This record gives sequence, C-alpha cells and structure tokens, in this order.
Amino acid sequence: MATERAGSCSAPLTLCRLDTWAPSHQRRGGALAHRAAVGAGRDRGRTPHRRPCRRGTRGRMGHRQQRGLAEGKRRLINDPTRFECVKVIGVDEHVWRHTRRSDKYVTVIIDLTPVRDGAGPARLLDMVEGRSKAAFKTWLADRDDAFRDAVEVVAMDGFTGFKTAAAEEIPDAVTVMDPFHVVRLAGDALDRCRRRVQLAIHGHRGFRDDPLYKSRRTLHTGADLLTDKQSDRLRALFVDDVHVEVEATWGAYQRMIAAYRHEDRQRGRELMEKLITDLSAGSPRCSPSSPPWAGP
Repeated sequence: MATERAGSCSAPLTLCRLDTWAPSHQRRGGALAHRAAVGAGRDRGRTPHRRPCRRGTRGRMGHRQQRGLAEGKRRLINDPTRFECVKVIGVDEHVWRHTRRSDKYVTVIIDLTPVRDGAGPARLLDMVEGRSKAAFKTWLADRDDAFRDAVEVVAMDGFTGFKTAAAEEIPDAVTVMDPFHVVRLAGDALDRCRRRVQLAIHGHRGFRDDPLYKSRRTLHTGADLLTDKQSDRLRALFVDDVHVEVEATWGAYQRMIAAYRHEDRQRGRELMEKLITDLSAGSPRCSPSSPPWAGP
C-alpha cells in the first residue's frame, strides 16, 4: 500500500491528475492517507479484473481496499453535483455478478453530454441493482425536477422497459437507440439473411467450404477496412445472382456503418436519413455507392 508523498501536490483531487506516491515503508502513522483512499476507489472503478493477492495478505489488503472504496464512494460517487448540467443520458444493463445468488444484473446510467458536445468522455452517474423498467423508473423518480427537465435525450438499447420508464418520468426527452445496438441489430439481420439464403440454396447449414459460410466474418467488416483478399472474396460471392439478397442486406449494413463513422455529423445524419428512406421504399439493392473493388 502507498500513501501520498509529503508536499507533492497542493491542488484539489478534482483539478490534479498527477498521482505521486511514497512507498509503504516510508509512511507516517497507521491511517490511510486521504488521497490514497480516494485514489484506491478511483483505480478500483476502472480496473477490469481483480488483481492477484499473495497468500497471507488477503485480509489486510482487503480491509485497506474496502476503506479506500468507501472513501472513494463518499467523495466521487455520492457527489450530488455530478447530476448538474446533464442533458443526454445513456442507460444499459451490465452483468456484475457471475453467480446464482441474487440478481446478477445492474442498470448503468451514464452522462453522454460531454460526448455530444465534444467536450470529453462519458461520465458514470449511477448503477442500480436489477435491469427492469421499475429500476430505471425509480431512479428517475428519485431525481429532482431540475434534472428531469434538463434531460433532452435518452440513449438505450432495444429494451422497451427503459423506453417506457423514460416516457413516463421524462416525457419531453427524446428516446433513441445507441449506435452500438443499432449496428448490432443490423448485423444480426445480415446473419439471418445469410443463413436463410444458405439453407435455400444448399438445403443445410453452412459447411466449411460453402462460400456464404466462409464469408460470414468478412461480411461484418467495414468496407473501408477490407483487405485485398477480403475484397476478392466478397466480389466472387456477389457475382453469383443467387446471393443478391445477401448483397442487398450487406449494402444496407455498410451504409449504416459509413453514416455513423462519417467525420461530419450533419453529413452522417443525411446519409442515415437517405438509408432509412431507401429501406422504407423497399429498395431492392442497397449496396454501397462505391464498393472497394469497384475502382475509381
């Protein structure tokens, strides 16, 4: 365990990102330093997995870590000012317990306002046990009127419970599906189309040497990231007219990715609206305007 190096920094924790620590054998007294406690809670929050612990030190390290987490929660998580100036929030479920005991899901609420404004990364607002409509609705109901009135957009997955909760508690906010889940649903539709065509042509599921099965992962690769070998594989696949349905679905999938990846947000919006219009009109072929093998 480490403590703060004496005289290293006098700035508040929220303003100073430089952590300078002294070895544990140089610390004075038995109390855990204030910045060390907060730093332990902060580091624990961004550590994706547990670190191994040497035999004989588990109890001691666990105790100190719990103290650090408690102090970090008090300073960083229970700070009421984190709900100020929040205009765009995101909500999704997360598996945090891989056991049969109790509920293994939590509902995660994050602040996406800095991402939309280009001011920085998203911020964690809260985590609520469970992944139901009631969990998110209760959390929204516990916020004050100023917070609910300020929220303009709620990004979520396709779970209707979250949408219903948002519609009831913050009816003026616009509910949207986040890009990750939109692209994932489009990818699932592409896979279903590929399997259906595979079964109609060959009468069985994909085998190792079947063209559609061999291209299953290449179809999910962005058109701008295809290698020459992958481009040749898709070109050979789409030459055959029996794969025209897969080609059309793949084209819509690629146009969607291109819209989200476009550097100009307004232009990306226009591309997405055009794709939605084409799909609504029942466009038979939605392949990209210039596939990588089409040449200049």
